[in-house]
Amino acid sequence: MYRTIPIEAKFNEEEKAFWVDQCEHANSLINCAVYHTRQSHYAQLEQQENAFRTYWREDELCYGWKTYKCQTFYPEQDKVLKENPHYKAMAAQSAQQTLQTVGESIVSYNGLVSLYYTGEVDRPSLLKYRKKGGLAIVTFPRQALNYKDGCFYPSISRQTKPHLITDIALPLPEFKVATQLGINLAEVGREALTLPQRFDLFRRLDKSYRKRCVAGLEDPLRNIRLESPCFQRGEMSTLLVNH
Repeated sequence: MYRTIPIEAKFNEEEKAFWVDQCEHANSLINCAVYHTRQSHYAQLEQQENAFRTYWREDELCYGWKTYKCQTFYPEQDKVLKENPHYKAMAAQSAQQTLQTVGESIVSYNGLVSLYYTGEVDRPSLLKYRKKGGLAIVTFPRQALNYKDGCFYPSISRQTKPHLITDIALPLPEFKVATQLGINLAEVGREALTLPQRFDLFRRLDKSYRKRCVAGLEDPLRNIRLESPCFQRGEMSTLLVNH
């Protein structure tokens, strides 16, 4: 198990508009993937015999689909949604990461279906839609990040790039923790730096720096992965994701 380290990054208005736009497209892409999943799932049920049932609930006659495992996974979603405008508005690898989260939810649902028929859990629900106009996490794998002159430059889609009026860069903070641990942030693999949950971070640092760390915990750092925006402070929260 790994511990994620939440840090914050400050953006100007142009950068903030870009990241909010990307998070909105990620949210819409998830909803498109959920729609395709549900439509495909119920279309497959219609082709099966006895997939639709009627039953009594006390004195009320009810009807509905039986609970089956979903057979729509990430490869199909990626193929079907490649021409989707929300997919095209995001960097290709970032959009793929977004669709993979939907695929992971389908795998979890299928696992619950198996447990449902053994009586271990209640009847699971198929994937539900996210709130329209909301924000979803945007993830950039290491291949989608270009490191140059102390900054990470994320990949930007061809549809979005012409509308930008500023370069989108994520400068590395002064992270002495990484230096003392012998970690080169520019060469970190996958999405970001992670440390095992039981890793005793402060034991590896000198005493004077440990004191400054405690005193300077309020200083925001920047990194790679976006989460929920903090509009009141003009900042956006970020996360270091699991290795």
